[in-house]
Formats: sequence, structure tokens, C-alpha cells
Amino acid sequence: MPITAAVLTFSALAAVGAWQMDAIKQRIIGGNPEKVDEATPTPDQPEDPSGDVGVETQTEQGPAKTTETGDLLGVAEEPPIRRDFILPLPNNLAMHFRLVEEGTFGMGSPKQELGHQNDERLRQETILEPFYIGETEVTQGQYASIMGEHPSQYRFGSSDYPAEQVRFSDLMGPEKFFDRFNRHLRESESSVWIAMLPSEAEWEYACRAGTSTALYDGNDLKDTFFDQNLSKLAYFAQSRTTQVRTRRPNDWGLYDMLGNVWEWTAEGTLRGGSWSEGAASSRSASRLRGKKDSSVKDPRFGFRIVLKGRSSQ
Repeated sequence: MPITAAVLTFSALAAVGAWQMDAIKQRIIGGNPEKVDEATPTPDQPEDPSGDVGVETQTEQGPAKTTETGDLLGVAEEPPIRRDFILPLPNNLAMHFRLVEEGTFGMGSPKQELGHQNDERLRQETILEPFYIGETEVTQGQYASIMGEHPSQYRFGSSDYPAEQVRFSDLMGPEKFFDRFNRHLRESESSVWIAMLPSEAEWEYACRAGTSTALYDGNDLKDTFFDQNLSKLAYFAQSRTTQVRTRRPNDWGLYDMLGNVWEWTAEGTLRGGSWSEGAASSRSASRLRGKKDSSVKDPRFGFRIVLKGRSSQ
């Protein structure tokens, strides 16, 4: 089936950031992430306003655009590069994702940070590939749209509360959440993606959004139990969960990275604090060691999803 490929300008490449250059030439800028335009380009198509001239080339997959240097731009199997997009789910629901580009950051916390723990050793970490991450924790409605039901203790008549009482074993394995979620992706127009838990480094990098302070708004804690500034960002020191998106997002558009529910990572560690603990637990560097094989359902435990291109796995 013929596939349209968009001509990438130098300005477009700069806007995306330092993606792997060979891979970037295989992706499409903009457009609907769930659908690639199939209109075949014509030889008399006008020049791109940026000055790059498209030249039609025949490939095994049909006509495709190349630059004047002959670099092939765009194939159907690669996911498009976008700052954010919305993934349709069953039951007329959807999940919002945000792009996180690769980069280097300081993971952990300095010893003088209020609330610092010994397992938060400060070191430099590098995220080698970009990824998409859920704008919020997985909600009860989103969980149930995939699994048919959700395990949460706190149910208040709204599907926008975070799914909790989620065990690591509920997420991994045959017919568990990620197995079924990825089946949904394969059976939809989103088959270029694979869903997973973030690694600890990916989670903290996304949470910090370029900051190196205790909180993702550039501030440090002033109190280990109740901090007035933190209350603008996180739901903590409370008696139950609250709906997602009730606090201020970080600079990358991610909500509830701090507070509401602890979030599972691929290593089995939980990150971000919850509704139950004080301010010291709702820091970018705070960690809670979980047990992957635990049978205990904890109403403080939830998760959010990372998406990566299948070709990178």
C-alpha cells in the first residue's frame, strides 16, 4: 500500500530534539498518530516553504519522498513524532500521552535535601531514547476498559480516580494488564506502539521535567509532613485518593507525578508518594521498595504507562 512520507526540514528536526538521526528519517512529523495519510504524492507537488525540495522515489512499499541528497523519509511501520497525542480505549474512553525526549539528568537527591534517604544516592543518568508517558496515573475507568473491572478500594462514582490496590503481579504476565493492553494496541491503528511500565530512571526524569530540586516546580521542601507549596502540586497527607488532574502539572504536562498513589516501575520500586504519607514521600527522588510477588492489595499503589515504538524493542 503506498505510503506518504513528509519532507523533514532542518527546523523540524531541531524542534524534535536529538533523536537518533537514522531513526528520525524513518518517522513522520505531525499528523494523526493513529492513522497515516495514504494519498500518493504527485511529481508536480509544490516546493516545501522551507526550501527543501521533495523528489519522488519508487520503493518496495510504493512512492516515497526523499530529499535531494537521497535520504528516504518515512515508512509506515514507524510511529510519528508528536509532542502529545490521545489514544482511544474501549468504552469510549481515551488515554493522553506526552512525549519525553532523551537527555541526561541528576537522579537521586543531595544529602542536604530535606527528607533525603540513603537509597537516593545522587548520580548522573542518561535516557538514551525518547518515549511517551501517560499524562496521568491510569484511572479506574481506563483500567476497567482493558480488564473489565478494576481492583480499587476507593470508589466514588467517577472513573477519574486512580486505579489502586494494583499489585505488580496484576500488571505482568499472560492475560494481565499489559498483555491485554498491548493486544488492544495490536488490534487497533496503534499497533506501532508497545506499552510497559517506566524504568525508575525514566520515571524520575519525566517527573523532574528538567529540575534538580525536591519538587518539580523548582522548590525544595520546607517541612517533611505538610508543605504549603507541595500542596499545589501533589495530593498527600490525606485520608483517601482524589481524582487525577486536580493539582498543577509539571513543565512537561504530567499530572500527579507526586502524591495521590505510589506508581510502580519496571524494577518493582514505587515512586512519587501517595495520598497517605507526608510531604517527605512526595519528592521527585523518593522511593518505596515494593515486592513483585506480593499478594497484598495496597490502596496506595497504582501506576502509569510508557509507550515506545515496537522497532526500538
